Amino acid sequence: MAQDLLPKTTKIKCMDRAISKEEQRREQRKQLRINNRNKLSEMEMKLKVSDMELNRKEVELRNERYLDSLGAGTTDKVRQVELNYKVSKLQLNEDKEKYKNEQSLSEADLKVKELEMNIFRKSLAETKRMLEDARIRSPRKAVLTYETANLLQTSMESD
Repeated sequence: MAQDLLPKTTKIKCMDRAISKEEQRREQRKQLRINNRNKLSEMEMKLKVSDMELNRKEVELRNERYLDSLGAGTTDKVRQVELNYKVSKLQLNEDKEKYKNEQSLSEADLKVKELEMNIFRKSLAETKRMLEDARIRSPRKAVLTYETANLLQTSMESD
């Protein structure tokens, strides 16, 4: 009957550390997902507000043009309102592009985290396999002892 001479506590500690790291990475991925969702929902709300402002400015522009056609408004006022409308439209388009880019970036970040997690799991499996392969087996129960042959090392330490 072969006995395993490598202490079980060594294997357990090594695997516990690795499992803790895996849990930590899983929580980091979860945190990234939540942060991305919050950022995207915040950007969605800003897009909705910008869209509402653009609609308001469009109505304001129509009203100013109507007043100008009746002779109650001025051309300068129409130009000013038209400029505000165009600026708001450009800002809305810019915000939409930022939102799309942020979505792509969030997806890429999650894919990177997934890849890191898969790499870690593979290295964990490899470490587990190496620990199993590294076991020292003995036909009988025994105590393994060894002695350091480097005498200079002990004399240097004592100085």
